Amino acid sequence: MKTIDKYISRNFFAGYIISAAVLVGLRMLIDLFVNFDEFAETEGLIPMLNNIFTFYAVQSAVYFRDFAGVIAVFAAAFTLGRMTRDNELVAIMASGISLKRVIAPILAAAALMTGLLVIDQELIIPGYANMIVRSHDSINEASQMSVECLADSSGNIVYAGSFSEADKNMKDLTVVLSPEEDDENTAEGWIKADMAVYKGKGEWKLYTKAGTDEDGKTLYKQGTEIELFSKESGSRIDTTKKMVYSYNTDLTPETIPVRNKQKNIDLLSSAQLARLAESGARVRDRARLYVQRYSRFTDPIINFVMLMVALPVLVCRDKKQMKFAALKSFSITAACFIFTFACKIVATEPIMGKIMPDFWAALPVIVFMPVAVVEMSSIKT
Repeated sequence: MKTIDKYISRNFFAGYIISAAVLVGLRMLIDLFVNFDEFAETEGLIPMLNNIFTFYAVQSAVYFRDFAGVIAVFAAAFTLGRMTRDNELVAIMASGISLKRVIAPILAAAALMTGLLVIDQELIIPGYANMIVRSHDSINEASQMSVECLADSSGNIVYAGSFSEADKNMKDLTVVLSPEEDDENTAEGWIKADMAVYKGKGEWKLYTKAGTDEDGKTLYKQGTEIELFSKESGSRIDTTKKMVYSYNTDLTPETIPVRNKQKNIDLLSSAQLARLAESGARVRDRARLYVQRYSRFTDPIINFVMLMVALPVLVCRDKKQMKFAALKSFSITAACFIFTFACKIVATEPIMGKIMPDFWAALPVIVFMPVAVVEMSSIKT
């Protein structure tokens, strides 16, 4: 690596850290200002500060994911603005070095930081998703909720009267078994259990009530009945029953709080989205899943394209024109950001009777990639 590459890369990484701290920090301050009353419900100063720190520590991963593309543009503006202020671009051109050569280290560093975005999206966010979905005043408290109509990777539908994240159990469990054939109007049977306890690796042990002890505490015995409907008549009268002691599913204590709120499926990893998309989800839900899956490939690309569109504008050798160049660059970036967001919204809606999540996820790249190529080729060197 040459000296100029080290110099530009060092400035870019410094600008990246500063931009990330400012944007993510500003997002935290706005949220804290709006929701401080919820944190204030915690008794004691130390517990309240602990809740604030824990909440924004896990939320920062989501904020970074949302602002990753804009952070790269801000870092580039910081780097090139500093070089313009010190007349370094003029000196570089006078020495016979093309301005495209100046941009190359920035693009390489941005590609490296895109890898950090992928790690954040695929590993960090899914790992803390069960905490990310918690509210401001219950960040350190395990979830207590009912489970309604969750489809697992086998297409079975899971219901539960209550779910305890801390105890890793579900009570009043019902699993509607999906038939092997793709028929949304029939079911193969069901499993009903008074309690299911998670044992790891996707296995839930099933229990039925066996009375109460002297203190009135409910006793359970392992195993419950599975009821299978007759395949010939399709009638509930014709059923077959047998004992079953466990149920294996991809629904775990970590994913149930996330899956229970469909708006939070963007917190799942690509592998989890793939398994969920193969299940018997409804058409619109499946479209949202595919939008998220395709976006995992297109989002890093569009962030990189966003930077390529902004960079040629920022390569400005005149100090007086730098403010206008920065404003123009940020306007283009904002347009790309808003267009990408709008495409994700439209992707789940039927257009001319068809839902095309793959097309809408790729459309921002299709639209702005040619613009980026034209902008890069138009740099005056």
